[in-house]
Amino acid sequence: MNKKHLALAVAAAMATPALASANEIYGRAHLSVDYLDNGDEGAVNVSSNSSRLGFRGNAELDYGLTAIYQIESEVQFDREGSSIASRDSFGGLRGDFGMLRLGKFDTPLKALRGRADFFGDQVGDARNITRNRGLTQTENGAQQGFDERFRNSIHYRTPSFGGVVLDVQYSTNEEADGYTDNNDNDAISAAISYSQGPLFAGIAYETYNGDADIDQLERDVIRAVLSYDFGVVRVAGLVQTASDPDDNVYGIGARWAVTPSTGLRAQYYMLDADESDYDSQLFAIGVDHRLGRAATVYANYAFVSNDDNARVTPYREARTASSQGVVGEDTSAFSVGMIYNF
Repeated sequence: MNKKHLALAVAAAMATPALASANEIYGRAHLSVDYLDNGDEGAVNVSSNSSRLGFRGNAELDYGLTAIYQIESEVQFDREGSSIASRDSFGGLRGDFGMLRLGKFDTPLKALRGRADFFGDQVGDARNITRNRGLTQTENGAQQGFDERFRNSIHYRTPSFGGVVLDVQYSTNEEADGYTDNNDNDAISAAISYSQGPLFAGIAYETYNGDADIDQLERDVIRAVLSYDFGVVRVAGLVQTASDPDDNVYGIGARWAVTPSTGLRAQYYMLDADESDYDSQLFAIGVDHRLGRAATVYANYAFVSNDDNARVTPYREARTASSQGVVGEDTSAFSVGMIYNF
């Protein structure tokens, strides 16, 4: 074998593992400067908005299987501190059968909301309405909570059958402890979705057994989302109904691509609460502009109209600068931010 052939053989041998596995470091730096008004007073804040650092990869195995993993952590750029694996973190297998994974990650219900939310992780995020956290509560103070990550969970996703996909996720124990001697505090989230060209439609159901001793309710929710991309304009709507208490949410939004790199966004979400005078309405408008493939800048304004007993703000969710508002007062926020993905 001559030197040229030897060099080619060595190069091919070294390249084989790289073809069989892949690993990457990724992340997002998302910061904003905001003027936040809680209904009584306002102030300028700096916020880190679901900023993250992650490691993920895959490796080819026998029998047509691929091993997958992800370790994702929140990074608070506006202050000290972060926690390892605080966001979607899992290990699993992928193949012709679909995907199976174990860990802590977004539920199918939460993922469905992302298809309709034009202000995710920003001022005006729909979760300020859909999550129902702190809006209504039982007599012992236990609160609802949706759009969460399941701890201690098992998730199976089917392959796509003509655009139809089924997701089922089960949490053996929603408490922070890894061990349980019963499954009294388990939870299930499932969704079926259809995606074909510009059309997306999905419906999800989620139920928690709950544990009143740790201020968790036995509760369930049904959510449906419909989205259509007309090319220049994409529109989406969401309907949600929850039990104990029986709250309903309705939302609609749109993004207009003014140019290939600039868009105008608007959305409206309404909480129709079961309890008297707990209704809230969220209005959000914004403009975004891409600075190349990795970065986007934006400016948003959001406003919440609260009933006499409600204290919702448009800036509580997915942000380090967050708070509840003053009971019965309207709240608002103006935000200028930048998202850099790496």
